[in-house]
Amino acid sequence: MAPARESAVRPQGRRRAKPLCAAVLVLGLLCACQRNPSARPTQVGQEPLTASPTATPSPSPTVALTATPSATEMPTRTHTPTTTPTTTSTPTPTALPAWVEGNLRELQIHAPEPAAGARCGLVDIFDFPLDSPDGANARGGTDFGIYRRRYLAFHAGEDWGRSSGSSFGAPVTSIGHGIVTYAHPDGWGADRGVVVVRHTLPGGSTMLSFYGHLDPPSVVLRAGDCVARGELVGTIGRPRTSPHLHFEIRTHLPDGPGRGYSDADPTLGGWLPPSETIWYYRMASLPGVVWVQQPESPNVQPIGAWTGATLMVVLDGQLAGLHLQDGRTRWKWPEMDRIDAATMSADGDLLLVADQAGKVTALRPSDTTPPLDRVWEADSGTVGVPWLAPLPDGGVLIATWNRMAALSSSGESLWLARTEGIPERWVPVGDGLLLSGRGWDGDLWLADAVGLRTLVENLSGIPVNTGGQVWLYAEDGVYRLDLVSGQTTRVYPLSRAYWGLGDAVAWDGKGLLVAHRDTRDTRLILLNGFGEVEWERSVGAVLPGQPLRWIIADRPYLLHQAAANNGLILRLLAVEPGSDHLTQVWYGGSRDNSATVPGALRLDDQRVLISFGSTSTLVDLAAAYETLVLPSTK
Repeated sequence: MAPARESAVRPQGRRRAKPLCAAVLVLGLLCACQRNPSARPTQVGQEPLTASPTATPSPSPTVALTATPSATEMPTRTHTPTTTPTTTSTPTPTALPAWVEGNLRELQIHAPEPAAGARCGLVDIFDFPLDSPDGANARGGTDFGIYRRRYLAFHAGEDWGRSSGSSFGAPVTSIGHGIVTYAHPDGWGADRGVVVVRHTLPGGSTMLSFYGHLDPPSVVLRAGDCVARGELVGTIGRPRTSPHLHFEIRTHLPDGPGRGYSDADPTLGGWLPPSETIWYYRMASLPGVVWVQQPESPNVQPIGAWTGATLMVVLDGQLAGLHLQDGRTRWKWPEMDRIDAATMSADGDLLLVADQAGKVTALRPSDTTPPLDRVWEADSGTVGVPWLAPLPDGGVLIATWNRMAALSSSGESLWLARTEGIPERWVPVGDGLLLSGRGWDGDLWLADAVGLRTLVENLSGIPVNTGGQVWLYAEDGVYRLDLVSGQTTRVYPLSRAYWGLGDAVAWDGKGLLVAHRDTRDTRLILLNGFGEVEWERSVGAVLPGQPLRWIIADRPYLLHQAAANNGLILRLLAVEPGSDHLTQVWYGGSRDNSATVPGALRLDDQRVLISFGSTSTLVDLAAAYETLVLPSTK
């Protein structure tokens, strides 16, 4: 069958209309910079589609797009924009500084005290073996389980060293309170000294930390000695290879060194991934943390809470349900070859999934195991890595790099359009969605059940709908949008921002919070419904790094990625607009520089799921905040 003819959002060849931006200084007032597309918003006519999806019988027929004449372009509404000066002052580069309270580490650490079954004390938290506590100026933590042809085996630990220069003589410290079970200056012969320490956790379980390639004269500990977290166990020596620390965490071989390698996957033979294990126990002991999960696969995409007790995720391309109480996998749904995107319908009644072939499937909870019923399937007409967003009327929008399509709540194809670029963010507006293209020079689109139109070309960012107004946090400031005319008015100018490292969100029903990072600073800004600044603080000095995402729950929280030489460290901070401080309520991290961009999924007004790499953490925000704040106010 011939493919359906598509309507194009713009003619062939990308038109780059430069925005008109004028700043006129009259009597000390800064007139708002107005931005208009070179042409009026382009209306994309919908195309009639003849086939509708069938209900659940398997296999379900897909929607076929029939070739039809192009729909006549709908006339645009005549509109004469008016220019109204906006009395907004230019932001100063010297916003008042904020400070951070909430020392989570102080809540976690304690001196080792003898306990039943743990003469040398129980573990409080784990630190890293080089440059303790965080290993910020050390390299290592990424080569566990790597197959090395030289040894014809899998690496059972991690190799650590100084970030620069020779690692010989670098101090190696115990990762936690424990008792030495093995120590020998020449435990590895030509590969030098070895120390093994047993750690007892509060629940009674134990694990061993292993330190190899130590300089023989530095190995002065002996079996039976107690060591505290951060206490020296030796210094890096000169093995047959270049100086480095071989570091393991394992549950076997307490009385000898072992060979440092495994003939199969080390996790099947009693070894644990060292850096992941350290971060796991650090996060698990934080106040307010419900659970921490590190699935075998790093490819985990959270979708949302469903049917009360289940967290829906895409795990290795398959749907899976996790227990909200403990994060463990309840079931998997292997009935689709591959799921590349998923979202919940606007009313939360359906789970909508899509693959790269453009097939969209709607699922509903059932009493079966897995508890899913297939409601409908449809061919969207798109091909490529999909992006999904729920339409307000219960339908779904699917987009790839050069196609966008809409399906109704019953799976009927509504329209198919050609585009350039793919949406990054969206916000509901009336019966449709305002879509923002990827990158600062993307486009703004309006999509609903009728069709798609380009609202503004070459202006993108983070849209916010609040107080009856639509705002856009863009590269150079905050804009007010007129959805009828496509006119944009910059109400608050900002210095140029980095794409993807800031965020904006509705707050208090009328204003918006902005986290803005530029070359000089990171600022948190609260704007009211007139686009005026009500509160602003500089946090660049106390939070060097990247503000990633606002989360609105019982109060606004900011997910922040801290600067780290190796891997990443995340912090979640409670923000009180109008105050001069932020409260740190959670932190986590990874030694894996290739970890996916951190994300946060708000489940309700109290709980948020934070995901990065292969780690997911469920945090009870209220419990964490109260633990930190209430004691200081008594």
